[in-house]
Amino acid sequence: SENFENRSYNRTITSFHCYKKAKSITEHMHLPQSSNNDGVLSMKKIGISRRKTQNFNLPTDRGIPVIMIGAGTGISPYIGFLEHRWLKDRESMYTDPCGSMLLFYGCRHKDRDYLYKDIINIYAEKKLLTQYYVAFSRESSQDLNNTYPRYVQDCLRQQSDKVLHLMFEKSALVYVCGDAQGMAKDVMNTFIDLIKSYKGISKDEASKMILSMMKEKRYRQDIWA
Repeated sequence: SENFENRSYNRTITSFHCYKKAKSITEHMHLPQSSNNDGVLSMKKIGISRRKTQNFNLPTDRGIPVIMIGAGTGISPYIGFLEHRWLKDRESMYTDPCGSMLLFYGCRHKDRDYLYKDIINIYAEKKLLTQYYVAFSRESSQDLNNTYPRYVQDCLRQQSDKVLHLMFEKSALVYVCGDAQGMAKDVMNTFIDLIKSYKGISKDEASKMILSMMKEKRYRQDIWA
């Protein structure tokens, strides 16, 4: 189905990317229901708060490649990125081609908490999502060794040639969303190691390159403790 606007997201509510006028957020999201003792259905209330993020948005220039990295609910803004581009393309607002969009996503179990799996597949089939790589941290050792990496940074290492080429030859933007103490820290350390080897420089010099990218808004984070 191509009716993305009316999909119901019941499992993950971290950010909302609404691209049409609506009277209320319930036009985009169906809340779970429960019944009281009389058998009457009632709506459950969910507390939602907005937090402004700095520069965690798509580049104005559609030709710039983007590398999207997240774990768990950190996938949510990237679904918004993809939907935004799909809607704009459908409205024929742009004729210039998009840069590559790579997604690196980590979760625990491939059958239990692989959020937005069907939507990710649809965007990949439409060639809007160039490629995606998924890691499952709690799958059996046999599955992990034979099929899947364990953590999202393992995916980055496996695709390091492609990632570094986009970063340094195509000026790609890197986005990291999720846990600050675990995933985001490990991803940054992985990038430092990869840049160290790619550039043939020291670890301190590679760290400075990441800091420089952050100042230039080429390495963007939306992370939480």
